[in-house]
Order: sequence, then C-alpha cells, then structure tokens
Amino acid sequence: MNNKIIWIAVILSVTIAIFSKFIPGDKNSNEFKPLDKNIGDEFTEISYPNKMFIINYTISDVTGDAEKDMVLLVGEKSGEEAIANSNVINMDVVIYDVSNSAFIKADSKRFNGSDNRITIADFTGDKIQDIAIINLNDGKMCARIYSYEKGELNEIWRERENKGLIFTGEFVDGFKCQIVNSKLNFSQFVNVSNKSKEYIANAIYDNSGKMKKADMKVKTSGYITIDIVELNDRNGIKTVQRVLGMDNNDIIDEINCVWKYQDGKWQMVEAKGLKFGNLLY
Repeated sequence: MNNKIIWIAVILSVTIAIFSKFIPGDKNSNEFKPLDKNIGDEFTEISYPNKMFIINYTISDVTGDAEKDMVLLVGEKSGEEAIANSNVINMDVVIYDVSNSAFIKADSKRFNGSDNRITIADFTGDKIQDIAIINLNDGKMCARIYSYEKGELNEIWRERENKGLIFTGEFVDGFKCQIVNSKLNFSQFVNVSNKSKEYIANAIYDNSGKMKKADMKVKTSGYITIDIVELNDRNGIKTVQRVLGMDNNDIIDEINCVWKYQDGKWQMVEAKGLKFGNLLY
C-alpha cells in the first residue's frame, strides 16, 4: 500500500511539473514573455512620428526590482527585406517595466544599423543590469549603451564613443611611417619594409625606398570588433581598431582597447598595439 501511494505521488509530481511550464505568468519558465510581441511586429504602444517595428528584444531585469522586464529595440524599416537582415533607421530602446506596467523609452538620436543584437551587462557597477546594443553601421561596428536610473533610460555610450582612438601620420623615406596619437601623447616610427614590394608596385616608393607619392597619410579604421568583458567590479567594453596604410588591406597595426565606465565617463584601462606595444605608459 505504501509503495502504491509513493508511485501515485511521483506521477502527480511529474504531471504538475510538466503542466506548470504552460501556466501563463510563470516567471520562472523559459516561455515567460511580459508582452505578446515578436521580431517584425509593428510597435504601437508608444507614439512615434513614423511607423516602428520590433527589431530585437530580450527579457531581463534591467530596473533592479527583481522582476524580469522586456527590453525592445524598435525602428523604421528602410526597405522591404526582412527586418532582421535590413539596415534599420531611427532606432530606439524601450523597456516594458513589468512592476509598473509602464513603457520607458530612451529617445535615441541618429541610431541606425543592421545585425542589431542586445546584450545585458552591468557597466556602471551599481548591480543593476544595463542595456548594450551592438550593430554594424556604415561598415564599422558600433554600440549604444543605456543605464536605468530613477525611472529613466540614460545613454552612457553614445555615438561619439564609437569614434575610438584616432591615429594620424605619414609615410617617409626608408619604408617607414610615423604614427601619432595626440590624446595618448604617442609618436613612433614604424618599419614597413616587409611590404616594400606592394609599395613599390603601387608607386608609393621606388626601389631604393625613396617616397614617390607625396603626402601619403595613414588613417584609422572604425571599430572592427566590440566585445563585452568582465572587470573587477563591473563589465567593460573591449574594442579593436586598425591603423591603415594605402588601403584597408594594408594593416600597419591593430589596436586593442578596454574601456571602463567610472565617475560618469568612459576611461581607457588598457590600450595596446600588436607592434606599438602598451600605449598608456
């Protein structure tokens, strides 16, 4: 008799566990979604000048109240192709705050791009998750980061942070180029003789290493990659840029930087070049 009771209890427990996954409002379920919205749906809950669509979304507590919110990336279609693959314009970040049944928008400006992904991480160190949007815009990787505070979304990584470091300089005789970054008080001559054949073939140098093309400048790429990294007490951003010569395939060096948001601004805690070495000291 006892064995029969035990088996009945086991069967009931398994049955409850299975059906509990389908009970609406179960916030521990992977199926829980605060709003019945999907990628590609029109977004009408907030008034915008033009028709907006849901580009991407994620579900996470970003208000610090232990309730899972819905983070929506909305924007205008720029063509007829699928929203996930197209270049989207005039994007904005919107939170659906579950606790207050309220929508909070970021009022983003000049926010465009494709391959838009949302990542949740704590950049401010306040133990509340922030919202990072990383995408491709005009051939370079870009980011926008938003932090929730006192009922508002504040943009802490803006379009200006997507400029990164700017290196200048020019090629000189002897298969060399001078690289300068005024912000870091950095100046260095780099030997580029390993590419002498290409430079000679493109009439930049002659066979002796004499410059043929006057005022040949170096330039800096946009971000090649943007990644989120773990720091001691918060998350940070790691970016990769390239210092370029005659074209985008002429990579003189690759610059890795780690950025930390502290005291209301982004600070470089690491900056290294594969050839230049440590750029901070």
